[in-house]
Amino acid sequence: MMFTSRLVRFFSAYLCVGPALFFPLLSEAAPRELVYQGRILRPDGSPLEGNIDFLVKIYSPSPSKCLLWAERQTLTMQGSMGAFSLEIGKGDRRLIGADGGGATSFGQVFINHPGLTINSAQCATGFTGYTPGSTDGRAISVSFLDAGREIRVVDLPVKSVPFAMQAEQISG
Repeated sequence: MMFTSRLVRFFSAYLCVGPALFFPLLSEAAPRELVYQGRILRPDGSPLEGNIDFLVKIYSPSPSKCLLWAERQTLTMQGSMGAFSLEIGKGDRRLIGADGGGATSFGQVFINHPGLTINSAQCATGFTGYTPGSTDGRAISVSFLDAGREIRVVDLPVKSVPFAMQAEQISG
């Protein structure tokens, strides 16, 4: 009987303390990049293949449309039938200077906190600097080179993913 009561106390303590030790590791497990996937077909229906240069930009919402992040990637798409997958947010592909956007890190691109101001963000309104509102969205713009011509894909809104919704629920 005494062994059973010690075992119950051990598991009770583990169930209370164990998750507290494990959950900080989970918070670090969220991906730090954004994935953008698609398929590119030429007007004649043939897939775009070969070494393709992509330019990715993330903007604040209009009308200010401030550049927050920009990076360039080259993908080998030979044999892909035009399918591609870009992992956005790795700092080694970021453009430098004002061309790279105003955020100091990729994580800062998606923060909506009234105390944050991204001072070096270049905006379509001619102003420099962006202070996000609590419900501001972001837009992603992707363009690629085909035979030396830059082709821009339609701008798309960036939507929440389960990791972000979980973080919002935990923090308030």
